[in-house]
Amino acid sequence: MGTPLVVMIYGKTNRPLIRRQEIMNMTLIRTTQIVDADGFYEQLLNAQRDMTDTEAQTMLAKLALLLANHVGDRRVLSEAIALLAQRGR
Repeated sequence: MGTPLVVMIYGKTNRPLIRRQEIMNMTLIRTTQIVDADGFYEQLLNAQRDMTDTEAQTMLAKLALLLANHVGDRRVLSEAIALLAQRGR
């Protein structure tokens, strides 16, 4: 068995920001991380303003998939799905 693969993510200074190994240990963050969260929410609502309900639902589904791909950690995504499925009951 060889050395485990560790992928580094580099910033502008060419110094490692975080290691892939650390990313794989992440859990779902439930505190607000969005700078100007109210502005983001307003932007999200405005983007849907002239859409039909079906178009708005499609846009939100696409946004969820796009952001899920960006997150990339299946454990975090599964945790989010379980949390939202539980709240939906």
